[in-house]
Formats: sequence, structure tokens, C-alpha cells
Amino acid sequence: MKIPKKIRAFGREYLVIHDDDITASYESHGLVSHDKEFIALRKRSLSFSEAKEASTFLHEIIHIIEENLNIAIDEDQVNLLAVALYTILVDNKLNFQPLESK
Repeated sequence: MKIPKKIRAFGREYLVIHDDDITASYESHGLVSHDKEFIALRKRSLSFSEAKEASTFLHEIIHIIEENLNIAIDEDQVNLLAVALYTILVDNKLNFQPLESK
């Protein structure tokens, strides 16, 4: 999964950054700041693979959905949803980009 540099959600634009200092300060692979409108992810490494980065990105998107829809999902449920969504997307090679017209 290619991680975009920014995403739009619920009328807001979230910058996506890779910053080990921010994630380390929260002892996390990623986090979302609703106030500052960014998603921070760890930089990819041997211990933080492309698959882990993608599922962490989806995890943070689920937190954006949770916040904006005012629903309560505990952290374990967010983790399970992110991994399940990632697995379905990858296993089915899903790509939601519009088909180019010729």
C-alpha cells in the first residue's frame, strides 16, 4: 500500500508524516492529532515493515472515523479492524483509483 502524503477526511486535510521522535514520545507506531490535523507514522525499518506501516496507517484512519462519528471503539478493536481491513485490501488486490479513460 502506498501511503499518501495527505488525506482528506470529514472536510479536513490531514498531513501524513514519518517521524520517529513523535511516535517514540507516545511509545507508538503511529498517532493522529485531530487538533493539528496530522498522522505521524514511524519510519520504515526492519522492525517496522511495509505491512505494519500500512496497517498502522489504517489504524489511525479508523481513529479519525471514530472521532468524527462520535463512536467508541477500544484500542484492541481498532487494532483488529485495521489488520482485518489491511488483509482484505491486500488479499484481494483492491485499488480504488478510478480507471483511466482512453
